[in-house]
Amino acid sequence: MVVAVILLSKDTDPLARVCAVPVIVRLLRALHNANIRDIVVLNGEYAENIRELIGSGEELGLNIRYNLEGVTAEKFLVLTSRVLVDEKLIEELAKSEPNTIFITKNNGEEILVGALVESGKLNEIKALFENDGKEKVLGDLINVVYVNQIKVYYPHLRRHLNLLAIPVRNDKERKRAAKILVARTQKGLHIFGSINRYFENAVVRLVCNCSWITPNRVTILSNITAYLMALLFILQKPFLAIVMGFVTAILDGVDGKLARVRGIGTKLGEIEHSFDMLYEQVIYVAWIYYVYTVTNSLWILIMGFIFLVSDTFTRHVYMQFKMSTGKNLLLMSRIDRIIAKIDGRRNMWFFYMLIGILTKPYYGLILMLVHSLATSTVYITRAIYHLRRMDKEEGTKAWLNVIYNK
Repeated sequence: MVVAVILLSKDTDPLARVCAVPVIVRLLRALHNANIRDIVVLNGEYAENIRELIGSGEELGLNIRYNLEGVTAEKFLVLTSRVLVDEKLIEELAKSEPNTIFITKNNGEEILVGALVESGKLNEIKALFENDGKEKVLGDLINVVYVNQIKVYYPHLRRHLNLLAIPVRNDKERKRAAKILVARTQKGLHIFGSINRYFENAVVRLVCNCSWITPNRVTILSNITAYLMALLFILQKPFLAIVMGFVTAILDGVDGKLARVRGIGTKLGEIEHSFDMLYEQVIYVAWIYYVYTVTNSLWILIMGFIFLVSDTFTRHVYMQFKMSTGKNLLLMSRIDRIIAKIDGRRNMWFFYMLIGILTKPYYGLILMLVHSLATSTVYITRAIYHLRRMDKEEGTKAWLNVIYNK
């Protein structure tokens, strides 16, 4: 059994906020996500303020105490309010050998991050943290690990990152921490994601400290701008429509990043993807209508219909593969990752719409149609390839051969 101990530093306010979330709340949330629920908060003049804010932690699914009286455990996982960490670092620390300490380097300075110690060593490690690591001689107590050298895979971001360990001892460090958190929120593989991230990150940095700006409210705003885009196409105002499309694309990235930068997402927030699909289809229909009114050609409606079917089919293949395997089709191999950078999706369609507006509208629709058909063809081909391979690896193919006498 592991009990977490959070040492409140005398020179650091654990209630100070980074992107609108108090440092102590971030640490507690990280422990919760790492499935460590027994926590002791020790020392510091802020202990009572934390008790008033969080209490025993029962409503949060935690068991929080404010002294070590009666607390027993085989191992203690020690953290400090001086350094912001996430659940990945805690998980790595929790599976380390006993009497291990994590250290991060910050501009040449070595800063204590956390430790996993046997119960008999707790007082020694507390003394080490309270002295900010100035006492280095502790015999066989410490196995030192530098977290800057460790990279782990973050599934929700679809990439490997260094373990999160950011000093938050003063306002300057907390501002730096906010910038680092925002930079770590990028998850997209697509080429337009790499372009949009500069605008998205700028907006997130601007609003992340405003607690009344929530991810769900940003989602509502992005839906409003999306339907305005569709309306502007219907009203024959294509340039204003494409501007509104750019705003929609940026806001759609901001809501998810804002949730990630604050360290918590909701089940309700997941329904956003359904609303995304709804407004995207409305925009595509409005665009097809606009192109039709300009050309007055039946072929536009036929091409538009084929595009809508192809785009919907691509989405369904992607979702069905994920439901069937629990895996992301675009992350299955290096080839799939390359495909994910250039496949057809909303931001690409907006780009083709812009080309059509600047040249001839039906050029944009033709580009959308060709790219959509190529994407759906590649998606279904890759999905079938991976599913057949999985059937063979799991033995299903062999059973089919026996049943059908192949």
